[in-house]
Amino acid sequence: MQKIFPRFVDGSPAWGLLVLRLVFGAGMMMHSLSKIQNPLHWMDKMHNAAPPILQAISAGFEFGGGIALILGLITPLVALIGLINFFTAYWTQFRGAPWVGGKHSFESISLYFAVMLTFLLAGPGKISIDAVLFGRKKR
Repeated sequence: MQKIFPRFVDGSPAWGLLVLRLVFGAGMMMHSLSKIQNPLHWMDKMHNAAPPILQAISAGFEFGGGIALILGLITPLVALIGLINFFTAYWTQFRGAPWVGGKHSFESISLYFAVMLTFLLAGPGKISIDAVLFGRKKR
């Protein structure tokens, strides 16, 4: 586990990661509420809808991943799956769209991707369940 969690950031950066996890995790959960209410068909009106099982996986990830981020639980795995999920969304739905504005801009999907990359590279911080479970013992 020390290769997955080489070091947990502490001090004020840990508080910054906590705030980012809380806000972003809650945002992911709120964003996915309508999706998890109709998990197999929430994309049906889109021009390039995914198969129903992939729609359900994406909706479940966004809701469950939001909870995991809030807790700081299995953060590297959530971040990796998030990168794949949001890259797929960009590639299938937003490629060629304008950066800002319009119904199909890729500004928000780029932000989601960047936050997931931040969690993958920086980890959840010392104020997390991951740090409690997998933190190195001090000598």
